[in-house]
Amino acid sequence: MNRNTIGATIEGSNSPVSGIKHLLYRFTDTLLTNRKAISIGQPCRFRYLHLNSPLDHRSELAEFVVFRGTSETQVIPLQLYRNVEGLYPTDQYSAKCVLDGNPLTFFMSKENNVTLTFDLGKETEIKKILVIPRNDDNFIELGDCYELFYQNGPDGWKSLGQQIANSKELYFTVPHGAIFWLRNLTKGQEEQIFFIKEGKQVFSCDINFSKENAS
Repeated sequence: MNRNTIGATIEGSNSPVSGIKHLLYRFTDTLLTNRKAISIGQPCRFRYLHLNSPLDHRSELAEFVVFRGTSETQVIPLQLYRNVEGLYPTDQYSAKCVLDGNPLTFFMSKENNVTLTFDLGKETEIKKILVIPRNDDNFIELGDCYELFYQNGPDGWKSLGQQIANSKELYFTVPHGAIFWLRNLTKGQEEQIFFIKEGKQVFSCDINFSKENAS
C-alpha cells in the first residue's frame, strides 16, 4: 500500500480545475491498516476534493468516503468530476470503484501523477475523510472472530484463544520466541505465519531471503 500512498495529498477547493486549492492532508508514513481516517481539525467548506497520487506513481485506491461529522455516520454523497483512465479497460478496475463501498474492488490509474477529483454537489462542511488504498483486506475487521495459535513442536499448533474484534487490533498473552498463526474464523483463507521482532509482527512474506542470509 505504501508505494502508491506515501507522498499522496488531499486538497479541497471550490473550483474543479482552476482556483486556490487548500492542502488538507499529506501521507508521509507507513499505514498500519487498510483504513486511514483523517479528521479535519479546522472547519472547512469545499465543493471539490482532489486526491493526488505520489510523484511519479500511479493512483491505486479502493475507497474514498467523506463525512459531515467525526462519527463516520453522516456520509456525504460524492461523484467523480471526470473520469481518469484506468490501467485495465474494464469496469471492475475503473475509477468508479472508489465509490462503490467495496474495499476489495479498486482503481489503478494508467498514468503516473494523476488526480481524482470528487464533486460534493455543493459547498459543504467536511469533518472526516476515509481513504482505503488498494489492499487484499487482510487486516483486523470489526465484528470478525479470530483465533491465535502458536507452534509447539511435537504438539503442533496450540490455541491461545478466540476473540471477536471490537477495534483494529487484537491483544493476546503469548509465549516468547514463538511462531504464530492468526486465523479469521469469520471469512478469508489468506493467512501467513509470523513472529515478533522488536515489538512488531514479521510475516513470512516479509523475510528477505538474500544470498547474504541464505546460509
